[in-house]
Amino acid sequence: MEGAHRVDSGRGWVVAISGCIINTWTFGVFYAFATALEQMLDEFKANLSGIAAFFSITTFLFFAVGIVAGPVADRFGARRVVGVGAIFMGGGLCLTAQVQSLTAGVVVYGLGVGLGIGSYLVPLNAATGAWFERHRTIALGVNTVGIGLGTLVLVPVAEWLIRTAGWRSAFELMGIGSFFVYGLVALASFKPPTPQASVATSIEAVKRAVQRSEFWRFYIAGFFMAIALFVPFVFLVQYAKDQGISSSTAAFLITSLG
Repeated sequence: MEGAHRVDSGRGWVVAISGCIINTWTFGVFYAFATALEQMLDEFKANLSGIAAFFSITTFLFFAVGIVAGPVADRFGARRVVGVGAIFMGGGLCLTAQVQSLTAGVVVYGLGVGLGIGSYLVPLNAATGAWFERHRTIALGVNTVGIGLGTLVLVPVAEWLIRTAGWRSAFELMGIGSFFVYGLVALASFKPPTPQASVATSIEAVKRAVQRSEFWRFYIAGFFMAIALFVPFVFLVQYAKDQGISSSTAAFLITSLG
């Protein structure tokens, strides 16, 4: 029985490490998008602002979906929500590999990848925290370090794959990998032994938060920080290539940020 496991137990560390794994995979795939820009620009005969819509919609959704994914995970458990995320993430990437127009790509990639990331980000962080009391800070650090590992390890691999096999084949392979990674992490997303809040309780907590000026100051600060943090990523590799830097070296710019 899951309830028989105590906080700060081995099962909690499984959840924390699973969070690290899915963050590593997800953000490696997410930031690898920048390395596919040149091929997509040529194929769709688009400009950078049109291609950037892929990234913009995705980023907006994976932050916004957490408002819904958190309360749903409180009621049904992170395992089910992450499992649904596998369908969105894997399906979104595989379908993007088949699109024949920029508009279709923006919709499929934006919805699929955005909803996929958003489905696990808040629930799995919350589950990790709920599994710990004494070692909560360390466990959350283990979980989130995967974001940096993804850019450090996977972006160069994805750049090589896109350069040698083409962006469509690369997206399809990353989609298949997403089904596998998200599926395994969903299985390891054990329900915490601590009591879970009801959906109604979670919604009430959100309502109380948005009525406080401190919340909005923090939210606005985070919004502008996200613009500065995420927007340059999508243009960085292509800008470096335009300056005569090779594809592999340009990809290293994102890797170094990890």
